[in-house]
Amino acid sequence: MSAEQPNTYEIHGLRQVKDTITLISQLNTLTPEEFFSLYGAEINEFFSQRSIADGATPVMVCAYDEINQIGKLAYGLKRSGANVKLVVVDNNSTDGTGDYAEALGAQVVSESQQGLIHALRRGFRHFAEMGYDQPILLTDADTVPVPSWPTTMTNFARIHIPYGGESSGIIKHFDEEKGFDDVEENRKATAAMRKKNIALTTGNLVFDALTATVRKPNPHGPNSVVMPDQDGRILSALAYELPIRPEGLAPTDIAVRDIVKQQRGKIKFCFKPDAIVVTSGRRYDNVLSVIERAVRPNTSRRKNYKS
Repeated sequence: MSAEQPNTYEIHGLRQVKDTITLISQLNTLTPEEFFSLYGAEINEFFSQRSIADGATPVMVCAYDEINQIGKLAYGLKRSGANVKLVVVDNNSTDGTGDYAEALGAQVVSESQQGLIHALRRGFRHFAEMGYDQPILLTDADTVPVPSWPTTMTNFARIHIPYGGESSGIIKHFDEEKGFDDVEENRKATAAMRKKNIALTTGNLVFDALTATVRKPNPHGPNSVVMPDQDGRILSALAYELPIRPEGLAPTDIAVRDIVKQQRGKIKFCFKPDAIVVTSGRRYDNVLSVIERAVRPNTSRRKNYKS
């Protein structure tokens, strides 16, 4: 079957992406107050019925002033119907993100030291102290996953990295002004996604060469899952050894993966079309932007925060 003719499985994944983008467009018209008035009660009920201690899969999100975004993520997780619990690491938000997330039924963990690495450390420490040994889904506050994402990524981790590791999936960038491709272009969407992943891989090889590092393709931070090992080494290392300033120009995504590899965890990439996360964040997504980042390390194309 040619790349121009995606199979039924791929078409289903693409339809989920289109529906998710439509949902984001609709929710973007609401203020946090309007959103909570319309959906707060049902989202709270959904998460209040789910407990990590009783088997719910945690979805960990580090957040700083994300009150305009966190509700859409919560709604997307509720829409999945999966047995998941949103865990928000509130990193000194000044807009009430923590209280808002808690009102939506999320579990909120606070970190006073500013910066994404500190928030990640705190989140992983939370699970390490629990002695947790099941998959932990990771995404960003400015994302909305497709409905099948939580189950697909969790099952992928249990099958492909059962003894500890990290797996990353595809992210789809959403531009409010462009919206989703028209019907004709949708037939080529799967091929385009494949080409995008080739571009990502190529870009990261260039990045590695320019920064004198040797790494596999870059994981996608807004779409990943960490599978703890039974001895707790991986979570403990992520909680206490994740570098405050990642080596060279390495983003936090790679820093997390490198720690997992140091603890002999397995790295596996998930390119399943039903495990896509849609993001409005502006990320490094091509060769030129990776070169720009290496040459001008202070240049940022991300809307949400990074340490």
